[in-house]
Amino acid sequence: MVNTTIQSGKYEIIESNMFFMDNPESEVRMHLIVGGKFVGDIKIHFLTDRQIESHNVELEVQDGTLMIRCTNFNNSFGTGTTEPVKIGFSDGKKLFMHLWIYYYMGENETAVRKVEYSILREIS
Repeated sequence: MVNTTIQSGKYEIIESNMFFMDNPESEVRMHLIVGGKFVGDIKIHFLTDRQIESHNVELEVQDGTLMIRCTNFNNSFGTGTTEPVKIGFSDGKKLFMHLWIYYYMGENETAVRKVEYSILREIS
């Protein structure tokens, strides 16, 4: 088993992964456990607003779940956060998330959304 520690600036990267969504309009649900302790539930929604050209991320807590709304994350070259987004705390340290989303068109116009994410924890 490999146990690698990765640091970037003032953060330790505690998880980094990617997945393909079954449907580009589906909701993503994450059950976040850090160091064996439950931190919280996260739901990520992808929305399209043709009235604005830019993309943005909005956060809201609903019934104890962190809702992350990603608007206009629909570029085949990728769209993502430029700054880590604060998502909670673990052992008194802030947790953050970086997202990078690719939106691909497949055969017969079937879309695929690829999600890459990193969970970061402040070092000090």
